[in-house]
Formats: sequence, structure tokens, C-alpha cells
Amino acid sequence: FPPQGDGPRRRTHRSCSPGTRLASTHEPGTHQSHTSLHARAFGHSLLVSPFRLFAEFLRSRVAERQSRLSEGQHVFRLFDTTDSVAGTVATFLCDGWDAGDWMLVVIKMRNWYPVERRLRRRGFPIGSALEEGRLIVLDAAMTQPAIMNGELPDREWFFSTLGRLVARLWTDSRGRLRIYGEHAELLAEEGNFEGAYVLEQLWEEIRGRFACNVLCGYSAAHFADAANADALRRICQSHSDVRCESSDILARWLLRHDRAAVNAAS
Repeated sequence: FPPQGDGPRRRTHRSCSPGTRLASTHEPGTHQSHTSLHARAFGHSLLVSPFRLFAEFLRSRVAERQSRLSEGQHVFRLFDTTDSVAGTVATFLCDGWDAGDWMLVVIKMRNWYPVERRLRRRGFPIGSALEEGRLIVLDAAMTQPAIMNGELPDREWFFSTLGRLVARLWTDSRGRLRIYGEHAELLAEEGNFEGAYVLEQLWEEIRGRFACNVLCGYSAAHFADAANADALRRICQSHSDVRCESSDILARWLLRHDRAAVNAAS
């Protein structure tokens, strides 16, 4: 309570900065008043508590998000155009950079160049990411023979090459890793849907072992023939989620037409 006295009562000034102490209302050299101590004790609490609650709320949301991502996702993405690929992959990588993830991209070079242009327009530090090792870009066509034994991927070769690389990145990133891949897309482009399915099983094994997020891109044109409906269904079923952009008309029609594919992850 304020001290009783004959003189005029001085007003205190409260700072808007969180945690800032209230200034003493007495002249220099005098003892601190009960007013100052009272205001400091309760004013500080009133200022800090809302910020503390908000910080705790943010921490809980981050923890919730990390919990959802801790199991990893294996997402099937169907595209109509190269522009759609570029937009989705650029967003995937930008989100990864912002989250502190490391990124492995196995992509056809004709798809990488528009992705790269989008990344630069969005301010993604490609040079720094490559230099630091947080971003690794591999030519899908050049690296595919290292994992193939005839028409099908070889499990031992896959894990001795890509699997070993993923393990190193997983360790270096302390479990913060996301991957975009088009090896299976190349096989589907050749009409080798069985090879694509086997490869997706291997990526699912990677996802289960390292709890990383894997995004697999496919051209919708590979599945436009009704004869390939079963191949689309099997490949979708090997993923934890199936998605397409609303602007990709063919992809949306294919996934809506085949309800089993749409609900494969449910």
C-alpha cells in the first residue's frame, strides 16, 4: 500500500516492454517506497504471465507438430504438368529449410531446372544449402542404374547406395530429413509399373527405419490408360498419403475415379 504523507502522491510509469522493472517514484538517494515494491512484485507478474502463457502455447504446438512428423510420411503426388511439379517441390523444400530439415532430391534434370528457378525467386539459399550439405540433388536418370538389377530394383544395391546416403544424412541432420524422389517415376514412364511398385516398397522401408518424410512425384499421364488402373492402385497403397493439386485436372480425375486409390492411406 502507498505510504501516507502530506506531500502530493507521485505517479508511477509502467513500461510496455515485457519484464521491464517499474521505475522508482522517489528521488535518488531515498529508500524505495512500498508502492514501488508492490508494483514491481505484481506489475512484473502481470506483464510476464501472458507472454509466458503464449510461449508455453507455442512450445506445445511445436511439440505437437514434431510428434506428428516423428513417424514420417510417405506421400504419393500425382502431377499433370512440369509447372505443378516445380511448385510443389519448391514448397516442399522451402518448408524443409524453414523447419531446419536436411533435404535429398532425386529428380529428372528437366524437372529440377524449373524447381531451381522457383526456389531462387522465393529466396531459397541454394548455394549455401548445397555447400553446407543440407541440400543434395541427384540426377534420377544417372543414378537409377546403381539400384536396378534388370527390370526390378535390387534391395541390396538400393540400401548400399541410397540407403547408406539416407543413413548418413539422417545422422548429420539429427533426424530432420525430407526426401523427394523420381526414380519410380522414371520406371512408370517406361511402363515398368512392377519395378515402380517394388521401389516404393523399399522407400517405405526407408521411411519406417529412419522416420523421414518422403515425397514421390508421378506424371498423371502414365496412368491415363484404363489398363493401368491396377498399377495406380497398388502404388497408391504403398504410400501413407495420396495427393494432387486441385489445378491438375487429369490427376484429380484419376484419383476420384479410383476410390480405392484415394482411400489407400485410410
